[in-house]
Amino acid sequence: MKLNIYIYTTIRTIRKSDGVGVYLLEAVTNKEPVTIDRAMQQADMNFNAATLSLLSLAMSHVVRPCEIEIYVDNSYVGNAIAKRWPDKWENDSWKNAKGKDIADASDWNTIWTQLRKFCKSPVVHIGEKHSYSSWMESTAKDKEA
Repeated sequence: MKLNIYIYTTIRTIRKSDGVGVYLLEAVTNKEPVTIDRAMQQADMNFNAATLSLLSLAMSHVVRPCEIEIYVDNSYVGNAIAKRWPDKWENDSWKNAKGKDIADASDWNTIWTQLRKFCKSPVVHIGEKHSYSSWMESTAKDKEA
């Protein structure tokens, strides 16, 4: 089975702010795709934390091995997953190369544990438009108003 995970948040800054996040999971089947989505308020988060929070919640729906493709606008999160940085962070007790704690380590740990369990090599798409882009953006903006 193939599972696409789409992440969108209105929070776009490194400063903490409030916004709305949306995740959508799409199971690609022989028939019509099956989707699960959720839009939610996000409070006092920066872009990375907001993206990771949504991805962590989305990953909680994954219950069996499958091919996973992740669509994010956040290049830091996307590159970290694609380049498997969490493997190194985990081996270093969730510390970076300078010995400082990794921000949002709990979400990273949850995401990485799920990915290791259910998908050895996720494909990551950073900043790519997809068939749900407009819907996710308008859903977030409607919930924000």
